[in-house]
Amino acid sequence: MSSFFRKVFSNYSCPDGLYVDKEGCKLLFIELYGRKPNKEEMKCILSFSESNINGEPIGITFSGFLSSVQMLQKHFQNLPHIDEHNRLSFDCLDLNSRDFVTINDLHKIWSRYLPSLPSGLLRTIFREFDQDCDGRVSYEDYLHTTKFKM
Repeated sequence: MSSFFRKVFSNYSCPDGLYVDKEGCKLLFIELYGRKPNKEEMKCILSFSESNINGEPIGITFSGFLSSVQMLQKHFQNLPHIDEHNRLSFDCLDLNSRDFVTINDLHKIWSRYLPSLPSGLLRTIFREFDQDCDGRVSYEDYLHTTKFKM
């Protein structure tokens, strides 16, 4: 899973590749969770920001990013409505109500809503979710990946 996070982080990092700025942090969150972060979530992410010698924030490092993801995962797991949210999220991806999602389903969704996403990254994401490597992401695969422990 760490390679997935490294890839996502590098998509939004500054040219030096060491930091992601505040706007990049928002985009990272959107890519990981499929929605904009609320104020509390953004505050959590930015609490891991690094500052320069003048005390000005410069961004979040990869290790800070991983720490923020761990903290957010704990937060999400403690929410009472998380199972309903997971089911609704999965159902949005399950275009044909078959209780599984294929790579073609994801291509249809992403070509409409995020056409700039490289297809190689989409395949990488799909492989991370396809736990049993059967070419489909079942609801169980989806839950396993969204409730991972780092």
